[in-house]
Amino acid sequence: MVEVHDVVIIGGGLSGLGAALQLSAHKIQACVFEAETLCSQTSGNSHRVVHGGFRYLQSLALKRVYESAYAQAEFFSLYQRYLTPFPCLLPLSKWGATSALPLRCALTGYEAIQKMIPFRPPGRGRLYSAEELLDEVACFSPQAPHGAFSWVDARVSDLPGLVEALATDIRAGGSSIQEHAEVIAVSAGDQGYRVQYIVEGEERECEARVLVNTTGPWINHEIAGLPDVFPGIFWCKGYNLLLRKKYEDTFGLAWKGSHGAYYFMVPRGEVSAIGTQYTAAEALAFPPILSEDDIGSFVQDINNTYPELALSFHDVQGYEVGYLPAKTIRADGTPVLFGAGKLHVDGRYIALLSTKFTTCFTEGEKIARQVVSLLGRR
Repeated sequence: MVEVHDVVIIGGGLSGLGAALQLSAHKIQACVFEAETLCSQTSGNSHRVVHGGFRYLQSLALKRVYESAYAQAEFFSLYQRYLTPFPCLLPLSKWGATSALPLRCALTGYEAIQKMIPFRPPGRGRLYSAEELLDEVACFSPQAPHGAFSWVDARVSDLPGLVEALATDIRAGGSSIQEHAEVIAVSAGDQGYRVQYIVEGEERECEARVLVNTTGPWINHEIAGLPDVFPGIFWCKGYNLLLRKKYEDTFGLAWKGSHGAYYFMVPRGEVSAIGTQYTAAEALAFPPILSEDDIGSFVQDINNTYPELALSFHDVQGYEVGYLPAKTIRADGTPVLFGAGKLHVDGRYIALLSTKFTTCFTEGEKIARQVVSLLGRR
């Protein structure tokens, strides 16, 4: 007899797990299929920083600020055991939007927004003088002659533990997870969708009343019978370099790269991770790989914008790389990323194109509300 699920979720990254967790909260049974192991692709190859949306204040996007701050505080509240408060530093400029007075005002506004959220945030920001910075984070002092602004995000310090905890909570809510289960085809079924998959070399099938696709770069490819719901999407490689040396234990260090976007240095155990750099992906290869030219050009740009690090190719121990969706690719090859995830609903087929580590629960709740409506549940 073919097993029937309320929902089948294809893709076991953070987006898929977030959706399954929120569906469980609505008493809706889901089955997650992951072709490899949970969070083994882009979710496991990011900076693992849970952002709180402070940067959106510069464009006065208050709704996005609130949504991101809420998502961060909820994430931190639910899984604090696996996260660490993560203060980050940004150099102050002498004048302009990143000087002391505008950022002090922005911090006051941000803290007012945080007070509206029913979860405790991971911490509070502050300003550092140049003298304080020299005492506390000497390696960053040359980047910040006018002092630095600090805000507090959260960092996943135990990713395997977080993934195991999510999986445990999902199963406790009545849902199931199948790793190393590759979905190969989808078609119309008696209950909604017939899902064919391969596990342990054996082809099997089940049925789903609702189908959710959170497979990232696989979303328009690889699985027979699924519609192309995001035509015209560009893909880019987002990657971090892992350095053999740990430069800073406590703070994330932010500085502006040559293309105008900010780089972050994040402590990662006994090493440091610097990223994220983005380059257009001419073709999707799995797993994604970086060439020596990719690594070399990134090292050069780091040295151009933070010369005190004086990195060489041999300082690079490894890298983390994943695919991210982009609106377009500029003439110079720089991707223009989406600012937020994209949700597509077509009948009982839901596809999520996620762009943020932070929003897995809030995006999962949006999916859950769609499913509740589709299934006529409350």
